[in-house]
Amino acid sequence: MGESLGAMRRRLPDRVEVAALLAEVSQTGLAAGLEFESLQPADETRQDFYAELPIHIRVTGRFHEFGRFISGLAVLPRIVTIYDIDISTRQGEQDAFGTAVPLNLKVIVKTYRYLDEETAE
Repeated sequence: MGESLGAMRRRLPDRVEVAALLAEVSQTGLAAGLEFESLQPADETRQDFYAELPIHIRVTGRFHEFGRFISGLAVLPRIVTIYDIDISTRQGEQDAFGTAVPLNLKVIVKTYRYLDEETAE
């Protein structure tokens, strides 16, 4: 159990690594073909032994690009979870099949960091 906990803790970024995680999230979206409108970290929320850092993301792209982005987030070396997915269309823009192009995606991606005993107090 101790080994398992240690492995999970290593997947949680510390303060220094949050900037690198933001870069990874951004690169994942760009590699999927998305155009970023915003990528904004929000205030950290502390829990019992971890802190939660939400990142508000707004991107533009096609539906399958959103899928590639979400799949890319799932294989990042750090733990991230995805909340409040909102996909919407832009007014007046359609392809040959009448489908709105491009689509907008608003999502909150949360990452976590371990609070050591000193930090938790």
